Formats: sequence, C-alpha cells, structure tokens
Amino acid sequence: MSDAEVEISLLMAEGITAREAAQRRGVTVATVRSQVQSVLEKAGVTSQKELIALLSSLA
Repeated sequence: MSDAEVEISLLMAEGITAREAAQRRGVTVATVRSQVQSVLEKAGVTSQKELIALLSSLA
C-alpha cells in the first residue's frame, strides 16, 4: 500500500469520515473515496467494517 493508503486505513480505523479525512489530508472527498476503494481491494475485503475488523485483528 502507498503511504496515503496506509494513512487512510488508520483514519478509517479511528472512525474518521471521508470528509474529515479529506480535510486532514488536504485532498478532495473523491480522492479519499478512491483511496478507500483501493485499500479495500488490496486487503481483499468488501467493506470498511471488514477492513477495520481485519486491522484490529492485526494490532
């Protein structure tokens, strides 16, 4: 994963919304959504909830 995708993953695990993540990172909401989709595909999951569960199990 790219640095941006890792950051997005961590923000999602904190429960941050796409809008909040975009504001924090200085990008558009569309960019965040695209990065979220890329993270989900790379992690082999279909939802943010599944990704958060996966991240929690690794911590």
